Amino acid sequence: MDFSFINIKDIFRKHFLVLKKGGKSNFFIFIIIPIIISLISFLVNRTNDNLDGILSTLLSVFIGLFINLLVLIVSVTRGFSKHKKRLRVDIIEEMFYNITFVITISLFALVLILLKNMTYFLKILV
Repeated sequence: MDFSFINIKDIFRKHFLVLKKGGKSNFFIFIIIPIIISLISFLVNRTNDNLDGILSTLLSVFIGLFINLLVLIVSVTRGFSKHKKRLRVDIIEEMFYNITFVITISLFALVLILLKNMTYFLKILV
């Protein structure tokens, strides 16, 4: 199934292209360090219900914030004419893909938290 409006593969591809422009330090800071932190927290497995509540609230707020920021960027770019500087358009396009990537990852993390709590709830019922 190919979605014409929302293409997750394209979002990830263009986000990583933006990271490659910044060099290896961007890739290390924005990909490697978060993966290491998440693996350590997964292996330690010291999460509790309070942390899940806090994380789901924070993710929900930030998802809304980033969606509003994305709408603002889209509305600003619609006013551009073709004779505007290409650099400014490139920067706005990079921001668009980075923000869309963050929204996608945040939604995925929120769904994982909800699934974790649902399985915990199902264990209580059984």
